[in-house]
Parts: sequence; C-alpha cells; structure tokens
Amino acid sequence: MRRALGGRLGLLLTAAGVLTVGVCLAVLMGWSPGLPHQWQWLSRHPHGGRLWVPLLWLLAATGTGRLLWGLRREGRLRPWLVVIALWLAAWTWCLALMATQAHWWLRGAGIISSPIATTYFNEATRTADLNAYLADYPRLMPTLTQHASTHPPGPVVLFWVLDRLVQGSPGLQSTLGVALRAAEGVDADGLAGVLNASLAYQAGFSPLAPADALAALLAVLALPALGALAAPLLYLAGRLLGGERPALAAGLLAVFVPSWALFAPGLDQVLTALAAAFTLALAGAAGGSLLAGMGAGLLLAVGLWLSPGAGALGAWGVLWLAFSRGKRVWRPGAAATVAFALAMLGISLTAGVGYFQVLQAGLQAHHAITTETVNRSYLAWLAGNPLDFALFCGPAVALLAMVAFIRPGSGGRPAWLWAWLAVMTALVLSGVVRGEVGRIWGLLMIPAVLAAAGVLVRREPRAASLAVLLTAGLLALQCVMFRLGLVLISPW
Repeated sequence: MRRALGGRLGLLLTAAGVLTVGVCLAVLMGWSPGLPHQWQWLSRHPHGGRLWVPLLWLLAATGTGRLLWGLRREGRLRPWLVVIALWLAAWTWCLALMATQAHWWLRGAGIISSPIATTYFNEATRTADLNAYLADYPRLMPTLTQHASTHPPGPVVLFWVLDRLVQGSPGLQSTLGVALRAAEGVDADGLAGVLNASLAYQAGFSPLAPADALAALLAVLALPALGALAAPLLYLAGRLLGGERPALAAGLLAVFVPSWALFAPGLDQVLTALAAAFTLALAGAAGGSLLAGMGAGLLLAVGLWLSPGAGALGAWGVLWLAFSRGKRVWRPGAAATVAFALAMLGISLTAGVGYFQVLQAGLQAHHAITTETVNRSYLAWLAGNPLDFALFCGPAVALLAMVAFIRPGSGGRPAWLWAWLAVMTALVLSGVVRGEVGRIWGLLMIPAVLAAAGVLVRREPRAASLAVLLTAGLLALQCVMFRLGLVLISPW
C-alpha cells in the first residue's frame, strides 16, 4: 500500500485522513458545525447509538463490491448494473445511518410533518384545493411558518402528491401499515397519535389523520430513494466527461458524501438528485446534444420551483457552456434557454402564480430570518460558508477538489471546473442570504466530487483503485461518527 500510494497522492490522502479524524473527534466532543441548532435538531430525542447497523452495511457492501469488481475485470459488468448497484448502495447507506437511532421510522415521519423542520408537509395535508392554494400562494407566504414562507410552492406540491398517493391507494396503506407494525409494533392510528402528541404544541400544526401519517412514513423512504439517484447519475455524467475510471470513482464517492447521506429525510436530497441529472444533461449539451440541452433547461426550471438555490446551479451551467470554447455548444445552449423559458412559463400558467412574485416574497422573508433574526454578519458568512462546504462535502473531497484546480491533469482545467470556481466565489462574496448550511451547499458539491474523482484516478489502475477506496472509507467514517455525534450530544 505504501509503495502504491507513494509521493504526492500518499501525502494528500494522509492529510485528508488527519483532517477527517480531527473533525470527527470535534463533533463527538460536542462541537456543532453549521448554524446554531441546525445540526443538533435531529438529536432532540436521543435513544442511544446503534453503530452496528452502518457497520454491518459496510461489511456487506465490501463483499458485494468485491464480487462486482471481479465481474468488471472479467468484462461482465454492464453500465446498467453499475447504475442499479450505485443507487441501491446510496439509498441503503442513507437508511442504515438513519437506523443508528431507535424508532427511526417514527422519528423520520415526525421530522417530515414538523412545522419547525419543514412546513411543506403540514401545508400539503391541510390543502384541499391545490389550484386555489397555488394561485393565492404569494399572498399566503408571509403568514406561513418557517420554510414555506421563504420558498416556492414546489415542495408543497411534492408532499401533496405523496399524501394523495397514500390516501388513494388502500394497498399502499396496508403495505406501509404492515411494515410499520413489524418494525415498531404500532399501526397507522398509533403512528398518527404519536405524531400528533409530539407536535401538538407547535404553532400552526394540523392534526394528522392515519393516512397522512402513513404519507409521512412514505416520505421517509421516498426522499432518500430519490436522493440516492445522484450517485448513478454522476457515474453516467463522469462517463461523458472523462471515461469509465473517473466515472466509477465519482459514483462511489457520491454514495458517501456526508451532506447527501446524513441530512435525511429531507427535500435537499431531491434537489441533489435534480442537480446530478442537470449535470448529466449539461455534459451531453457540452458534447453538442440538442436533446441534452433541452433536458438541462427543463430540469433547471423544475429545480427553481423547488428552491431558489437552484439558481446557483443554473449559473454554473451557463458559465460551463460559455467557457466551452472551440466546441459547438451554442445550439444546445439555445435549446436549453428555450426549454427553460417554456417550462417556467408553462409551470406559472398551470399553477396560476408568477415565479417572480414568489421569489420576491421569499427573499424578503429569508433575509428577515437569516440576516436580521439570526443576525449573521457578512464576515461570518465569508468565513463560515466555505467551512460548511468543506465539512459536509468531506475534508477529503474538498482537499482533492482544491488540488484538481491548483495542479490540473494533462488535459488542463475543464470548463465545468472554471465555472464552478466562478459561481462559488460569486455566491460567497454576494452575501445575499446569510443562512446557508452544509446541506444546502449540496447542490454545488457535485463538481467537487467530479474533480476529486479525477485526481484519484491519475495514477496507474491499482494505485487509483486503492486511493478511491481509501477516500470512500474516510467519507464513510465521517458519516458514522457524525451520526454517532447526533446521538451523543445534548439536545438544544
């Protein structure tokens, strides 16, 4: 191992290991990264750590990984098998981390339905006429609680669909009810009673019917499943950008990125998957595909109706295509622009609400909360956000991404890397909303993962494979230790 990873790569991974261990120890000793209360929120009802769940997952994944690696060496591992394996790995890893705490099904459903953690589900369950609600959304925003007062109505629509899916399907209700009884020994009525009892004190909380409670339970499984799509999508994007080796490395690292694996269940996981799909479409557009350009425009429009933060990702895409000189990108770029404009117009007409009305009301509310109420200074923004990014992307990935820019490979710095640096710099210097935390930076962690993967595979295959596995191991260690920290630290 020492001989295979000698030189700069060995020193780099050693530094990454030291940083990772130091951060883990700090969290286990009670340090809370990010905004006050943001990290501790999930530990409000600690029940003791069950580390054996993710450790057992790692043991099973090691055996499965060796089997898949053998198939790959024999040429029998097809790309579609890699896609399925990465998706299942990312999804089950997220669930394994959630299961470190007892009653994680109930706790996850409580997080989804809580107005403090997210108002979206609460709004969805008490909305009878969705069309009328959407048409009146800008006027309602100042009266809503927490997230719904600052974001577009896309998240409410997502949870509304999940809730109606459960209510309209007795078979799904029965399946979820049987699973809940097997896991916790309660039924749908019992779940609704637990959630109502624990959330009744919160302002604006609407009591949940059993079907609504089961919808919250479905979201606990569905949101991580959607977020897990980021790993295979990055693998496919990596194939277009650099070939099979960096693609496999990017897909594997994506499984263990702390921000994507730890903040579950949450809407940010859906945004991460959308961002990965957007990256895949951009990679195709940069290669001259009109269809990929149209897909990028559509995905960006959907992302903006879920969160204004997708605008930073859109800026990255625009600069990526703009920096791709010497390539025929103007036609895909034009296709993306037309598709984006039509999608935004179509969504606005369908919902009966203008996006800029929602954006204006949301930015005013967000500024009032993060800049005035939280009172986060511009200096704290400048210093805190890059730190949040490095922590929740993983010190190993952040360090490797820096190396990718400082010491580029033989092909130089790609256009997407220059675009990422420009957007990150502009976002930090802007200070527009001073409330970002590691999970929100997840959208812009995708270029960092791609860049880190490229650095790891510069060596010969054996050394590259070992370097990728060691980096993934550091990320997995951070996930487990951070999750243990959530259980051990005192709730605020």
